[in-house]
Amino acid sequence: MFEKMVFMVKGKKIIAIVFLIIPLWLVAQEDSIYTLKGEKTKITSPQKVSDGRLLISFSTINQDSIRLNYQAFTSQASSSRWIARLQYRTEKDGKWKDVPNRKKMAINFISTNRITEQNFAVNLPEDCNNQPFVQVSWRISKVKGNGVNPNIGIRDIELLYNNDPFSQEPQIFIEYKESGLAVEDEIVFNHIALPYTYPDVKRINIYGFYLRGDINLQIEGRDKEHFHIDVKTINTDSNTNKTINLYYLPKKEGKHVAQLVITTKKLSKPLKINIVASAENNKPFGKSQLETSVVSVYKTDSQRNNFSLTIPVFSNNRYVFEFNTLYETSSNLTLSYLWYRDNLLLSQTGDKLTNKEYHSELYSPPLANKLVIIFTADSGLTLYNVYFGSPKIKTMIKSGEWHDRMNWKDKEIPSENDFVMISKKVKAKVLNDVFCSTLILGDSCNVDIHTGKFFCVSDDIIYGKNSYFSVEQRLIPQKWNYISPAVNKTKAYVFSMKRNDNETWLMTYNTGIVSEHGDHWSQYITDPEFVLEAGHGYALYTQKPLKVQYDGILCNSNINFPLVSQNKDRWNLLGNPFTAPLDSRKLYADIDEKIQGNAIFPLDSSGFYNPVIIDSVQTIIPSLSAFFVEALKTDSEITFKRSHQVDATFSTVNNNASNHNKNSNDNHSLYERKNFLTLSVSNGINKNYIIFRKNPNAKNGFDYMDAHKLFGTSDNPEIYSIVSGEELSVNTFSTTPTTFGIGFYSERDVDVSVKMSNLSSIEDEGLNIFLEDKTKKSFQNICENAEFNIHLSKGTTDKRYKIHFVSPVSYDFNSVFLWADEDRILVCDKDNLLEELVIRKGDDIISVIHCPLNADVFEIKDNNITSACVIDLKIDGKTYKDLYIEI
Repeated sequence: MFEKMVFMVKGKKIIAIVFLIIPLWLVAQEDSIYTLKGEKTKITSPQKVSDGRLLISFSTINQDSIRLNYQAFTSQASSSRWIARLQYRTEKDGKWKDVPNRKKMAINFISTNRITEQNFAVNLPEDCNNQPFVQVSWRISKVKGNGVNPNIGIRDIELLYNNDPFSQEPQIFIEYKESGLAVEDEIVFNHIALPYTYPDVKRINIYGFYLRGDINLQIEGRDKEHFHIDVKTINTDSNTNKTINLYYLPKKEGKHVAQLVITTKKLSKPLKINIVASAENNKPFGKSQLETSVVSVYKTDSQRNNFSLTIPVFSNNRYVFEFNTLYETSSNLTLSYLWYRDNLLLSQTGDKLTNKEYHSELYSPPLANKLVIIFTADSGLTLYNVYFGSPKIKTMIKSGEWHDRMNWKDKEIPSENDFVMISKKVKAKVLNDVFCSTLILGDSCNVDIHTGKFFCVSDDIIYGKNSYFSVEQRLIPQKWNYISPAVNKTKAYVFSMKRNDNETWLMTYNTGIVSEHGDHWSQYITDPEFVLEAGHGYALYTQKPLKVQYDGILCNSNINFPLVSQNKDRWNLLGNPFTAPLDSRKLYADIDEKIQGNAIFPLDSSGFYNPVIIDSVQTIIPSLSAFFVEALKTDSEITFKRSHQVDATFSTVNNNASNHNKNSNDNHSLYERKNFLTLSVSNGINKNYIIFRKNPNAKNGFDYMDAHKLFGTSDNPEIYSIVSGEELSVNTFSTTPTTFGIGFYSERDVDVSVKMSNLSSIEDEGLNIFLEDKTKKSFQNICENAEFNIHLSKGTTDKRYKIHFVSPVSYDFNSVFLWADEDRILVCDKDNLLEELVIRKGDDIISVIHCPLNADVFEIKDNNITSACVIDLKIDGKTYKDLYIEI
């Protein structure tokens, strides 16, 4: 009698034949060594050898983490005791060793006075990894007593293992997050100005392959004091991928050189990468960096490019170059701008003089520290009032309201492209939306941003000594507020943890970490010194109205949030760290295909997580607000940048400040997009909705374009679509007909209205949408009546309703629809044009249905229809044959 033995190899099974009962007198067979390749292979059963062993032999080349599962059993009862001890060896004539269990003891199966069996799951020792020969045996021997042989056998053997990641040469690769910004074999930092507010940071991916032991990192070299890394040790496995931050924190001006040294036990020598950086004292703002304001350009026969200016610059900075001439364009003056890092040319652009006055705004590229301007002219030419430097400064000289022109030196309020300086000890109050390019704060300055006002700085903020911002935020009482700090190193005490008899509760969301309450929220944070991280989201509940004031330095212009996925939880709570809303159009490139469905989920004032799609159509993400996203790529990150903020045009169009802090899902542009449909449920006060959208690249099942439902804190009904057991808030489909389940959840019995919005945006001519009530056996045509009422019982309702998206059989008769759902065929004949319906399999007629159907949607069920069939329709005298339909 035989039994199959199964070897598990990366999810595939290798079938072997094993004796159920292996008598001790079995003659030994010649050894066979089996190589584990993850393919189905017939191998011999465990062999009996002369010393009472059952054994198998195999090779583990390029394999590790060998796990052995098996069942030991007896085939008859006996009063004697027999034992099967698991042992192994890695040489044919080597000494047998016991396979230890977790307690370092031998693994034994002992017979009893009854027929018995026992399952084992054993990790083989590490010296079985990556071996050309491994033998595993069960040493069967009698322990004590008299009686028949219980006939110990071994069956249901499984070998599970991994491809050995350590069998090849160890390798380490470095990948720069900012592609194209690193000189070969070097990490090169931007040329920055001193004093700096934020250090320059390089984000570096370190990949390690075929390594054992940790990867250690350190900074060495002459100027190591100017650099810092946030990770000193990386725990390795077969495929290590870790992002580290390398900071440039110059303590003095000059060129600074060091090395990033990477070591691990298996590398023969350390990997060393040069680090190059430089810093210089800041240039005066609003003053020319040229020594002269007059430049003469002359033409010679031998050299056309007859004059050049070389100017030191900082990286990633905005400059203005301007001059005047006495003549129009008779000299045909052209200009070439060459940006360098030392002697390495980074980029080159050109321009031409078109009138007597020349003005150009220039942006230095990353890494640049030098600009060469080359002038070319047909004849001699003199340039006057030559200026190169920062844009002209608008200076606030008196404390008071930002938009009071009397507080400004030139009586002119700055615009979004202006450099702005706040004079020493001036206090600026922001009572209206503010936009500017670069902001320079003098010593002991304060900018006070009142609740709900934009303060949008698109470039850098430069702080003087003891200068700071005050940012106000009002939190709604007796509701959860999802917030994100606007100030670096915000401490929890700003939320008045318990002040004026107002208790506040602050929590973080810990992805994949289950709390004692069964969710992923932290305990209430009671430490007033707890620091909130920029770009992260937090939940805060306040018993009474609470006005929060954040004081300090605003968050950096680039904030990175690493997306986390663990223990089947992919939700991450992050937030807008800036004092102006984010424009989804600008954020889209950085978020696309990193989060499920490209959807974010803010918590609105009703306690719903309604989805907001992030794409090329503008919606806003309010400042200081947090939202959930579902990670799609687990090793990715989202970067928030000041350049993602809305521009002044948005503020002009939306000049009612009371609208600025509405949740994103209230923005009507969501309902104006092409091929977006919103199906909502409402109790008359609050509304929860899901999104359907059509995209030819989508799957009708669940894919990366869809987003899961995130249930809120409200006791109002919630709605979701159902696809393959997944509960969705965003559901994308590619073709019609297609059908989805619709589910509801309510904490009480309630009458609600259900409505489909944005029907006019659908470009499919003739598309109809039917909502089916399986309990009432009725269909509601949403396109004809977009809103209708239903009654929901307390709890979950997810097997009662379905939604069907269908297109007409023919656009000649766009009122006839035919589609299949599960084990039935559905037909809709809105104008009673259908005369006959014939269901066939090949030439065999299964059913003939004569019309009219006398139903909104007619359901056809027939036990003879088990798979695909063809249908013939006769519509208003015209016959449509061989319409394929699959059940």
